[in-house]
Amino acid sequence: MENTAAVGPKYKYLVLFALFLAWVLGGIDRTVISFAAIPIAKEFSLDPVAVGQIFSIFFLGYMIMQIPGGYLADKYGPKKVLLTIVFVWSIFTAATGLVGGLTSMLAVRFLFGAAEAPFSAAAAVVIAQVFAAKDRGKAMSLYLSSSGFVMVFAPIIAAQLIDVAGWRNLFFILGACGFGIIAVFFYTFKGDKLQQARELVTDATQTVATQVKKAEVPIAKALKIPMVWYLMLAYFATYTLLWGLGNWMPTYLVQAFNINLKEAGTLQAIPGFGSLVGFVVSGFIIDSLSDKQNKIVAVVISVISTVALYILYLGQVSVTGVVIIQTVVNLAVGFIAIYMPVLMLKKLPVEVIGRIGGIGLFCAYLGSTIAPTIMGVITKAAGGNLAASFVYIFAAGILMTLSMVFMNTSVEKHLD
Repeated sequence: MENTAAVGPKYKYLVLFALFLAWVLGGIDRTVISFAAIPIAKEFSLDPVAVGQIFSIFFLGYMIMQIPGGYLADKYGPKKVLLTIVFVWSIFTAATGLVGGLTSMLAVRFLFGAAEAPFSAAAAVVIAQVFAAKDRGKAMSLYLSSSGFVMVFAPIIAAQLIDVAGWRNLFFILGACGFGIIAVFFYTFKGDKLQQARELVTDATQTVATQVKKAEVPIAKALKIPMVWYLMLAYFATYTLLWGLGNWMPTYLVQAFNINLKEAGTLQAIPGFGSLVGFVVSGFIIDSLSDKQNKIVAVVISVISTVALYILYLGQVSVTGVVIIQTVVNLAVGFIAIYMPVLMLKKLPVEVIGRIGGIGLFCAYLGSTIAPTIMGVITKAAGGNLAASFVYIFAAGILMTLSMVFMNTSVEKHLD
């Protein structure tokens, strides 16, 4: 093993910052397509179904690689996996600007999604290694708050760059930024720093709740825990909401309210700020509350967001009302999106976090894959009325609420 200078207790925050930066860029890379889709659809003469396929195909690749990604992180260690992921996804981000039609766009977006997929599972392993279990909720919250920053700034960045430089140059610029992240990772993970940081964490191989002392917990035993299956349903529903609304909302705002792309980008930053608040605050709330109290919070905000989605589906909502509803939904999704991985980090043995996390994200991106295309099909069947497709989003809100209602966070007896 390559020797490096000894790391101190603050090193874990450098690791967290590096993961945060990388996931901000990854989030921007996959989010800007929601705005680029408007000029792309015009240039390639695409109908709503084809646009939905462009949104969905990324998540198909992402979904397929979730379980293998978790396995790779567990088997080969997160350092190699993270460096490889960022290099490959940057290549395909830049390649998006070279496509010549629908077929090549679908191929590049699929490969881009597959390349980016293992990142979250590998990041979860790193957080579990360098943070004590009692601090993992806050660490995961801060890491995932990157998604909130993305939702605030990606709409503005995308709309402005598309207006100034065109949608192709947007992807060239973002692809180049990926190599800056690689340089950050090389510095952060140099030598055996991660291993040293892990040795500083006395409970890095066990969870606070269960204090599992076995060398390894079989994945089959972990899959017998009811909490894991409710988490799968929650992941599916939450990411259906996140990306169903996120992908189609810029187009809806432009079409329904006759505003331009830059105005839509500015408006979308407001719900993005709601996500940012949800992501940042949630981890601290979760760490300070009991399991029962966290479940109550999750159920209440799920119900509120589902009611808001029903109002959106009914229509007759002004542009201000749409932005308010999306902000409420994003706040709820921000909390649930933190609550799910924190449950895994606090309740499950670290040996299976990568694989269970991979399965959870497989379900998440199954929802993300299906939602845009189904919404496109509904929109086309409704004569181009995108608002009709919100019925699918409302159904996802109901599923999210039910999964929170029936969530059982007791895992000890299943690991005996």
